[in-house]
Amino acid sequence: MATSRAAIRYATALIGLAKEKNAVEAIQEDMNGLIELCKNSRDFVVMLASPIVTHEKKLVVLEKVFQGKVHEITMAFFKLITKKSREASLLDIAKAYITLYNENKGLAIAEVQSSVPLSTEVKNSIIQRVSKTTGKEIQLKETINEDLIGGFILRLDDKQIDSSVRSQLLNLKKRLN
Repeated sequence: MATSRAAIRYATALIGLAKEKNAVEAIQEDMNGLIELCKNSRDFVVMLASPIVTHEKKLVVLEKVFQGKVHEITMAFFKLITKKSREASLLDIAKAYITLYNENKGLAIAEVQSSVPLSTEVKNSIIQRVSKTTGKEIQLKETINEDLIGGFILRLDDKQIDSSVRSQLLNLKKRLN
């Protein structure tokens, strides 16, 4: 799902304030923490999106979870988002912030799925090739997916290279039918 314009605007404003206050890195860590919490707690995401839960209660939950653990700008931002009734967009805003952060730092996240853990040599080779192609510093995020049988799937932004055995078998099956 594409990030909403509102989420991009809020993330842009937040990164602007973070630059002004010299807190870009700290807020980036806070946004990564929020994303991780949302990945691990479906209940938290549902609560943020729920029209039944009042904005005041959502703010209380955000304060209990994050107070004293995040930068003061992040906490003030959560309060602003709650005041503007945009809690359901918090995850999208956090993702947009990370995207802007990475763009500003010249970083790109490449995701690779393989059936077995990749050796350091293979990881370095992927990083070098993708970095050479994009001109950016690459951070590699590795996931094990035993369904692939062999090979790998590499994703960077909206591009994907699928050289998995599973994909090749499916393509062969289509051609034979």
